Amino acid sequence: MKNQQTAKRVNRACSAIIALVILTGAVAYIIATVMPNLINTIMYLVNHIDYQAAAVLDYCNQVTGGKYEEVLMQAKEYKIGDLMKQGIDLLQKNIDYDQYKMMTTITSSVLTVGKIIINLIIGAFVSIYVLVSKEVFKGQAKKLICGIFRPEYSNIILEISRKSGDIFYGFIIGKIIDSIIIGIICYIGCLIMKMPYPTLVSVIIGVTNIVPVFGPYIGAIPTVIIIFLTEPKQGIYFLIFILILQQVDGNIIGPKILGDSTGISSFWVVLPLL
Repeated sequence: MKNQQTAKRVNRACSAIIALVILTGAVAYIIATVMPNLINTIMYLVNHIDYQAAAVLDYCNQVTGGKYEEVLMQAKEYKIGDLMKQGIDLLQKNIDYDQYKMMTTITSSVLTVGKIIINLIIGAFVSIYVLVSKEVFKGQAKKLICGIFRPEYSNIILEISRKSGDIFYGFIIGKIIDSIIIGIICYIGCLIMKMPYPTLVSVIIGVTNIVPVFGPYIGAIPTVIIIFLTEPKQGIYFLIFILILQQVDGNIIGPKILGDSTGISSFWVVLPLL
């Protein structure tokens, strides 16, 4: 570049674009990895729901040593597919379809999806603009605070803002690294134990682990159910494995990675995120 000022502007613009491309690529990779596996899993479970339910009941009968065999065998006679069909027929008989209301609902849903897509596009452009000009915005905010408040108060506000930014940044980066490690460990563990759907399960566990406190439970519940319906015995082993993994993460991996980046309790981390 001919001068340093131009070089700085071009450098910042390129960096912002690269950051956005990396983020978009990561999200697209997760969607491309999870969605096909998730759809195939759901279709498989739907098409084999009666067989899966019967297998789970047989396993329960085996675990209980035949103590509740009569009740479990009676439960096997009820086909889930037939029960679902009866439920749908019952709803169709008792629900009065209003064509105008249905069209209104469909139109509203389409508009909502359209708004989400537009907001994502606008958000992408705004994020680039903010990344390119963040020093300018920080300077303007500092001038505004110093112009409104007394020096002693403005200095306190600026110090709290800087400290909050450092804490939030350190937490997010540390949590992402922690979640990637947990996802990889979960994938390796699933391969070793020959669990079904290792890629799908590992991605769900890794992504939901980013959410503080509740994330591990949000990810564990559906994955355990999916594996349990496919192979009941493996589902129990996976539940034990996830409990151990989360304990290791919460007491060893997480603290080592996050360190003192936050310095506050989990409750005060969850509250501002909410």
